[in-house]
Amino acid sequence: MELRPLARGEFATVQTPDLRDRAAHSGRAMYTHHFLVFDDDDEVAFVSLDLYPVAMKKPFVIYELFVTRECRERGVGTQVLEMIEATAMEKGYRSIILKPKPLDKDITEERLVAWYKKRGFTLGPNNAGFLEKRVS
Repeated sequence: MELRPLARGEFATVQTPDLRDRAAHSGRAMYTHHFLVFDDDDEVAFVSLDLYPVAMKKPFVIYELFVTRECRERGVGTQVLEMIEATAMEKGYRSIILKPKPLDKDITEERLVAWYKKRGFTLGPNNAGFLEKRVS
């Protein structure tokens, strides 16, 4: 699997309709970066990350992780999450945070939270709906 950067003007080049829609509607702030995930030449997921400079001492933020319906329940999400965690560690971040929000009507927030908890995330500080995982 490979995480490939997706520049602003490249949304129209995304072949998979669900991923193209996610890429087109995903937020973009100063430190937000978008990625497509490929399994060989097949688009399997879209990822949006807030990558603050490490010197700012902010956490690595997963803004969005969306796996195509065809690739769910096959370990793709777990592999993508592991790639994201490896990237965070390589860049020197100490933790990853996210606010789980279902991006598909077929997935409940409870199911999504359970999925992240199974992969080592815990309730973040102040219990404001964020999940956190230490990576260093």
